Amino acid sequence: MAFVSSFVVGFVVGMGFVMAFVHSENRRAQARQRQIFSQHFFPPWIVFSDYQKVTWLNRKLKNIWPFVDKASSELIKTVVEPILEQYRPSIVSSLKLKKFTMGTIAPQLVGLYLA
Repeated sequence: MAFVSSFVVGFVVGMGFVMAFVHSENRRAQARQRQIFSQHFFPPWIVFSDYQKVTWLNRKLKNIWPFVDKASSELIKTVVEPILEQYRPSIVSSLKLKKFTMGTIAPQLVGLYLA
């Protein structure tokens, strides 16, 4: 009986050591992977996927958005007003845009998928 119980205890302790070793090796591998493949390890122009982040484009768009808003608002207003005038119902005397704006907050691009 002592032989069987010592065999079971030895087997359980051995399996515990094996499981602890495997767990520690997996954690070490994940830590190495995070260190090697971190965002700061590679320069920003190196990309490993077909999906690219466009934070640089968002920054530029945020800077030029007031000018884009003003120019596009005027352009849309001059293009749309004749169309509104052409298709206005007869009971309405005139259709004019008093103010048209694209908004003060620039749109955010999440990423580009390169096919």
